[in-house]
Amino acid sequence: MLGLNLAGVRYAWTSPPVLALFACSLLVWGGFVLRQITAPEPLIPLAILRDPVVRWAVTANSFGWGAIIGLNIFLPMYLQSVIGLSPTSAGLSLDGADGDAQHLAPDLGGQILGRVKHYKTIADGRAHAWRSHRC
Repeated sequence: MLGLNLAGVRYAWTSPPVLALFACSLLVWGGFVLRQITAPEPLIPLAILRDPVVRWAVTANSFGWGAIIGLNIFLPMYLQSVIGLSPTSAGLSLDGADGDAQHLAPDLGGQILGRVKHYKTIADGRAHAWRSHRC
């Protein structure tokens, strides 16, 4: 984040401080992945990403959270620098979006999911027995 904030503002994108920050970030991420691979009980078991359903769900979730984080970071900066709002007003402008998207939906989703008996079809042996009996 520091490299992204400094690049193009205080330093050029290809300046040594910015490139060093990006290199340091890659090194730390590489260490994190290496630790996850070698840990007996990893924080994120990387083997589950072999399942395409999990892999695409994680990808979709990442894009969704990327949009929310981008909105929370860049919208106040836009409101201050382009629209001319005060920092307080720009921060308060996020209350509606944060309240709806990040608080209300999970709360309602959790309440609904808790009341649904079977939210996923459970396979049983009867369908298999019917097919084998018919053939």
